[in-house]
Amino acid sequence: MEFDQDDCRKFFCRMIIIDELPFRFVEKEGFKLFMKLAQPCFFIFLPEIQQRVSLITDTSTSIQRINYMVITTHWIDKNWTLHKRIINFCPITSHRGEDLGKSISKYLHEWGLHRIFTATVDNAGSNSTAITELSKQLTK
Repeated sequence: MEFDQDDCRKFFCRMIIIDELPFRFVEKEGFKLFMKLAQPCFFIFLPEIQQRVSLITDTSTSIQRINYMVITTHWIDKNWTLHKRIINFCPITSHRGEDLGKSISKYLHEWGLHRIFTATVDNAGSNSTAITELSKQLTK
C-alpha cells in the first residue's frame, strides 16, 4: 500500500473527532514516538517548512467568559501551492498585548516556526502591543 499524506491526515482528523480526543493528544511525546515508528513519513500538521509563514491570530471570549486565541499559518510551497493550518486554538489568561505576544511566540517555537513573513491581527488595541512583544520575542 502506497503512503498518501492527504489520506492519512483525513483519517487522523476523523479519529480525533470520532474518539473525541483533545487536540493536545498529538502533542504528547508518546504519540509522537508511536507515529515516528508506525509511519515516519506522516507529518501530523506541518512538514518541514523552509519558507516564511504568514500568521493570522484572533482572540475571543466565550459565553462562559473564557478567553481563547487561534493562530493560523499560511505559506506557499516550492510548487506555488498555498497551505493553511491552524496551529493553535487554546484558552488564554488575558487579552493583554504582552501576554498575547508571548503566547504566540511560545506556540511558534513549539511548532519550529521561526521565519515569519507577516502577522495579521484584528483592530483590538492590545494587538499593537502584542505585535511589538512578538517582534521582541522573535529577535531574541
